[in-house]
Formats: sequence, C-alpha cells, structure tokens
Amino acid sequence: HARTHARTQVETAKQLGEELVQEWRGSLYTRPPPLDPTHEHWPGHDRKHADLDDSQLPLTESLQDCMDRTA
Repeated sequence: HARTHARTQVETAKQLGEELVQEWRGSLYTRPPPLDPTHEHWPGHDRKHADLDDSQLPLTESLQDCMDRTA
C-alpha cells in the first residue's frame, strides 16, 4: 500500500496499530490513508511513470483496486 510502502510492517503496526494494519492486509476493499504527492515514495516521482498524468496515479488503493487496475 502506497503510504506504508517504505515502512516495514512492524514499524507501521507500532505507529498506526496492529489491528489497522491487519485490516488493510486482510481486506480486499479497505484502503490505507492516501499518500501525499510530496512524499518521497509517491509513484509520480518515478520516471517509469513519466508518461502518466498525476490523476492516473492512485494515492491509495485497496487490494481490489489494484486487481481491477492491473487486470
């Protein structure tokens, strides 16, 4: 998930709570908090996405969103 991508699961659980992390990991539909476009890990900073408009880059997505986007 975008916002937590750079953190380990343990770090994220300590900061945001184990129950919330498990909900994101175990649910097809629950989305984590959106990633701020100024964050260093926002996908728009990666040149492989240079041909995409910012509106095409999700700030957050559930597992179901990811499956729908990549299917």
